[in-house]
Amino acid sequence: MILKNTFFIALFSLLLVSNICAQDLKKINITTNNGHAIKKGASGFNVRIADKIWSYTHPDFVQSVKELKPGWLRYFSGTMGDAFSSATGQYDLDYISMLDKPKPFLKGHRYVKVKGPHRIIDLYELLSEVNGKLIITVNAFTESPEMILELARFCKNNNIEVAVWQFCNEPYFYVPNRNRFWWNDGFDYAAKMKPYAEAIQQIFPDAQLTLNYTWDGVWTFMKEIDQYQKEHGAYWNVFSKHSYAPHTRKKTQENKLTNVQIPNY
Repeated sequence: MILKNTFFIALFSLLLVSNICAQDLKKINITTNNGHAIKKGASGFNVRIADKIWSYTHPDFVQSVKELKPGWLRYFSGTMGDAFSSATGQYDLDYISMLDKPKPFLKGHRYVKVKGPHRIIDLYELLSEVNGKLIITVNAFTESPEMILELARFCKNNNIEVAVWQFCNEPYFYVPNRNRFWWNDGFDYAAKMKPYAEAIQQIFPDAQLTLNYTWDGVWTFMKEIDQYQKEHGAYWNVFSKHSYAPHTRKKTQENKLTNVQIPNY
């Protein structure tokens, strides 16, 4: 299948806090005994095509999207998005040179240089044909709030509807205890994403904004974000959890976080 590798993250769960606006809760009690049907359009996947031959207009990619009819796709997505610039649709070579594992990104850069830029408008037009939603990953590793302001303005001027703006791809891997020094911790990440949120809200006051809280078993980062929320409040209205469990046939690790504070919007 053309898009087999794009199922890099099988579950990209978005919990809309707005669903509990009417409740003044101090805790979230999740019942896991009974399931429910998944709504049509809930399933989507990354579009990790930078280091492959495809682009958003490549005939094979277009055909695959039309056959799969995903509920959503992410721009730009996956680990390969960490050095991607939405301003150019290409890779940021200066940033790649600072990465601890630059080779995959250099490969992606060579592919994109030949294919041409990955343009958000091309992806959105394709999604429109299958009634899919667009999720934008704000790449705060390489992009400034001013760049994201221009991206939001571009989306508005071109009638591009963004379902959710997610701040960074898996930022919890870029902390000192993983020998990476981008955020001090989840608290620092939440604080530094606020200018990006404010930039988006200048253009889209009602935008759905999400912090990337955690993935399987990484609860410390989530607790640190929760601490920021307790002290400063939440400027976001959605949270995101990445999970590899569904497609590795493993169970997601139990969440040890208790007493999660949810703002009463």
